[in-house]
Formats: sequence, C-alpha cells, structure tokens
Amino acid sequence: MKNYTARRKNLAVLALASLLFAVPVRARPRHDSADYLLIEHVERLLLYNRYQQRMSPEERKLIAPFSPMKILDASAKLNDDFTPCTKVEIQGSVYYLMKDEKSGGLAITGNNMPGLMQVYKDAAVENDTVRLTAGKTKLISPDKTRTTDVQKGNFLERYFRAGGKTFVRLLGIHPEYGWVDFPDKNGYVVTGTKKEPDSDLTLSSAVQKRIQSRLFEANAALKELFAYFNSETNAGRNAPHWKFIVLERQYACVLEPEGYAEQYPESTRYLAGDIDNMLIGTNYRAAGSSGMIEIRQK
Repeated sequence: MKNYTARRKNLAVLALASLLFAVPVRARPRHDSADYLLIEHVERLLLYNRYQQRMSPEERKLIAPFSPMKILDASAKLNDDFTPCTKVEIQGSVYYLMKDEKSGGLAITGNNMPGLMQVYKDAAVENDTVRLTAGKTKLISPDKTRTTDVQKGNFLERYFRAGGKTFVRLLGIHPEYGWVDFPDKNGYVVTGTKKEPDSDLTLSSAVQKRIQSRLFEANAALKELFAYFNSETNAGRNAPHWKFIVLERQYACVLEPEGYAEQYPESTRYLAGDIDNMLIGTNYRAAGSSGMIEIRQK
C-alpha cells in the first residue's frame, strides 16, 4: 500500500512537472499576453506567500479552486537564491509555488493529487470587469461539469482569452470561475479595470462599518415597508434585505433574494450614491444597478 501511495504521489509530481516545463521562459514577454495556470485543488500544493513564508493549510484553502494564476516567472528562486519555485499572481497578490527537488515539478503536500490542471500559453490578457447589457450566455465550469446562466445585468470579471473563449469570474453572492462566449461585442460594457498587483490598498474597517450601518438602516426601512404592506393586503411577503459581501479584494452590496433585484432600481442607485459619498477620500468608488452595488478601486 505504501508503494502504491508513493507511486501516486510521484505520478502527480511528474504530471505537474510536465505542465510546468510546457511553459516557455521569455526574456521579454508581450504586455498583452501571458501564461496562465488553472488548478482544481490549489490547497494541495506547497505555497509560499508574497513574504516568502510557508502558508498553512487554512491559508491555502482560502484560494478558490481554479483561481487563475498568472505565471510571472516559471523558473524563479526564493530570496536565498537557491530554492526553486514558480512565481505567480493570484487575484492581484504574489505567491510562490514550490517545486519538487527531484522532479522539478510543483511540490504537493501529503498524498492527495491536485486534480485538474491546465496551462494556457500566450493567452490574451483582459484585466477588466464588464456588465452584460444585452442577450445572455452560459458560464461553463473549468472542469466542464456544469453550466450557469449569465443574464443581462450580471457582472463578469475577465482574466484572459484562450481557444475562442474568455475565462471569467461571475460576480455575485457566490462568485464562480469559468468560461464564457460573449454573445455580441455590443452586448456588454466595461465597468472598470483591475489594478496592478503591487497595490495593497484595502477598504478600512471603519468605512466598512459605516457601509454596514447604512445597509442596516435600509433593511430596517424595507422591513417596515413590507410590514405595512402585509398589514394592508395580508400578502405575508418577506422583506428583501441588503447584504455586504467581500469578494477577495472587492466589496459588494447585494439585495436578497434575487427576485427583488429588478424591482428597486431607483433605491439601488440612491443607496449606491450614499455609499459612494462614504468612500470620498479613499481609493474606491461605488456604482449600482439591478440589486447589486459594486465597490471597486478607482
């Protein structure tokens, strides 16, 4: 049994090595293209953070499956100028994927394999967020096991294009990574661009508390409004409520449940204006539509 387990681990390391060696090393990469790595179980790899400190299992689990890894240097070394690794960018932060000393492939922790792994070479970098304004499309999961409807009004964070499709993250209460085929070039608008990875700015806890306090007021008003409505009509409807969510380096306010999103466009814009005023003096701004208020870096 031990020999079988060891063989499985060696096969996993060799598979990772073949993926890694497939990525060419360029002296002068083009600004509009990059190599990307998608891995199903990132938490099973041996990762170091940007300070070159080993990440704990709990820290590794915070990286979502199939988070797009932009390969910055496939043949990097740590500051000791000896330990080999692959330097990547994940959601604007730098990480180091450690290599196995024997095979040169990416090192794994324990005996569990990291699942589906894919490398996309010379992919076209997108680096922005768009809102679908017409038509609809499907989000295909990276492992091609499920699809999610993408409707008019949905926000998509674009990362790169490869094979005629675009790898995105569908923003919302439960963000999803996957591939989409945009129905029409005129069917979406760009709402913002992502910052370079050297930006460490985050929304302060004080500002977050003020936003949550404003949402509490809005929810209290909605609850009172629906209580009055129910007393007059005996409808027994539950009041919708605003929820503050953190999407890694992004923030958003979402009206739940989803069925109410289209019913309060003016209230959404009014609330977005209040939150935008709270962001004066920060590096963020707020914009809202269809039951969602995005709070993003300028």
